[in-house]
Amino acid sequence: MKNIVSYGGGTQSTALILMALNGDYGLQRPDFGVYADTGGEPEFIDNYVRWFINYIKQHYDFDIYITKNKTGLYNLWYEPEKISEDGRKYTQSLPPFFVLNPDRSKSMIRKRQCTEDYKVKPFNKLVNSIIGREPYVKWFGISFDERSRMKISTTKRITYYYPLVEKYINRVDSINYIHKLGIREPQRSSCFFCPYHSDRYWQWLKDFHPTIFHDAVDFENVVRARSKHYLRGEIFLHRSCKPLDQIQFTDKDQLNMFPELIDECGGECGI
Repeated sequence: MKNIVSYGGGTQSTALILMALNGDYGLQRPDFGVYADTGGEPEFIDNYVRWFINYIKQHYDFDIYITKNKTGLYNLWYEPEKISEDGRKYTQSLPPFFVLNPDRSKSMIRKRQCTEDYKVKPFNKLVNSIIGREPYVKWFGISFDERSRMKISTTKRITYYYPLVEKYINRVDSINYIHKLGIREPQRSSCFFCPYHSDRYWQWLKDFHPTIFHDAVDFENVVRARSKHYLRGEIFLHRSCKPLDQIQFTDKDQLNMFPELIDECGGECGI
């Protein structure tokens, strides 16, 4: 069976590919990698991914293919809304936005359509175009300290494999491994408007990447305006259900930039 790495553009999956290509920790060389570009990653992630793909090709002759939904998750919200047969407006691929309901209670959109439509489906489509309907092993860069994110494949032809968990390698080990090789360390990958960001991340983005933070503010305004057509409540990117540009981020000491992501994400984002 083919061994295919799901490359997320973050620390763990970057370290995993390097470990396997160097033959460390008893890992075999995978056949190729796939990076599913959501169209919502910040520029510094996009730049790193393209640099790393070129680096790996030059030094290891290893291919990481890029695939993308034709629209892109960010651009989706700037395109005309879809209209159902009964004349109602709607938008597909909703991220897990926070919702302030009419009774002022807070909730969250639980169905994570964005991951399925912008990570999983493009990944599967590209893999199928390369190997057809052959069974294969899909590698995830989930580290041992995040093993609660592990899942069992529900598709018969796909076997999920978590090498870092198997080898008891945590996130810090992954960072140290990249440093030891003298390679630039990536940031933790995610869409810049992901509602799972912690206060620490939002403040970091605001302080060090103000242009991207303002893009997130503009994005939130667009989403809030559009969602009024098909949701009874108000949509927000932050759990406080307040606009991003009006928030004093108080929970800045969280150790994990994505505390909720550990339990919510199956390994497609944040690695």
